[in-house]
Amino acid sequence: MKVTIFLIAGFLAVSAEIHINLNPLQLPSFESNTIQEEPLWLHILPKNPLKVIEIIIHHSSKTIETDRLSIDLHLDNIITKTQNILINSNQDIEELIHKANQTIDIGKYNKSECFTEISWRLQQISYDSIQYTKTCYGSFIGRINDLRISVTEHIYSFVGKINEIQRIMETCTTNQTGLVSQVKCLLHHIDDIIRIVSKIGMDSKELIVSILQEVALLSKNTEHCLLTVVEQSRKDLNLLLTDVYKCLHHEKLSSAS
Repeated sequence: MKVTIFLIAGFLAVSAEIHINLNPLQLPSFESNTIQEEPLWLHILPKNPLKVIEIIIHHSSKTIETDRLSIDLHLDNIITKTQNILINSNQDIEELIHKANQTIDIGKYNKSECFTEISWRLQQISYDSIQYTKTCYGSFIGRINDLRISVTEHIYSFVGKINEIQRIMETCTTNQTGLVSQVKCLLHHIDDIIRIVSKIGMDSKELIVSILQEVALLSKNTEHCLLTVVEQSRKDLNLLLTDVYKCLHHEKLSSAS
């Protein structure tokens, strides 16, 4: 019986260790708050193998919650960064409009036919540019919300797997009387427990890697989108100024003749 107990204990220790080694919070992109200590189950195994199941359930649940909070924090930080880029982009556009107004100086040439539609064109460029930046940011936020929904769905899936382990434990403790029968029941389900724990660890790691990669690309594309709008505003204003100067030059030549 001692051999059986320690065999179970060994399997459980290995399965739990697999989950720890695959803990996504060990990825360099996130700060891990996991305390690296000697596994508690090493002290518990000889006395109560079934207690290891409780430890695995607790550790898995804690890891999933920590991962969820880490992802949320990462997404919040990306949103804040992108919001700052949005604000800076809008400020750059406003500054370009302001400089164009100063350069044209409509008040000085307000009697010229060249300025008939200048004010309207300036307002249109300003309006269109701001709408474009809103579109860039709106698409970004929409995708972030989709990612949050995806994370939530994965978390529900992880919790479901933990519940499977919980049901195995309850089956072995409620339907069996005596430690010997409970240990035999646990040994019968040991492969399932190892499979579930391993699956949680691997899926959790894949989720975070996927989120990190997609968010990095999304952030880069959104920043490029906003900077492109600013650059297009600059081009539109330069074209407007060119049209004004051409019109004034033509008007001057016409009056001279």
